Amino acid sequence: MGFTPLAGLPMGTRSGDLDPSIPLKLIQEEGMSVGQVEDLLQNRSGLFGIAGVSDSLTVEKAYKRGDPGAILAMNMVAYSAKKFLGSYTEILEGKVDCVIFTGGIGENSRLLRKLVCREDTLTTLPR
Repeated sequence: MGFTPLAGLPMGTRSGDLDPSIPLKLIQEEGMSVGQVEDLLQNRSGLFGIAGVSDSLTVEKAYKRGDPGAILAMNMVAYSAKKFLGSYTEILEGKVDCVIFTGGIGENSRLLRKLVCREDTLTTLPR
């Protein structure tokens, strides 16, 4: 998490990290107010904005059924997690003993852990 819970990984309704120009474009070119942009990023983004539901277990079930929105949502969350994991692994000079998943989706989603920890993506962690 950064300055607010909006930063970091996409969550149930929050966007996670995004290009800083996106809110400006929404205000300047789409005519949205600051309040509307804040509502969009805080309450109508993340899993909800991509898959149509904010509950990670529901998204995971839809992923397993082949729902394109759910597949995209889970892959985007996994991609974001891998970016953070790679960054911190580099900062720690590869000296990572283990990765611990926390929070609702981290603890409860075997699928997300599998997407993040595929054999070909975590080459520096001990097995």
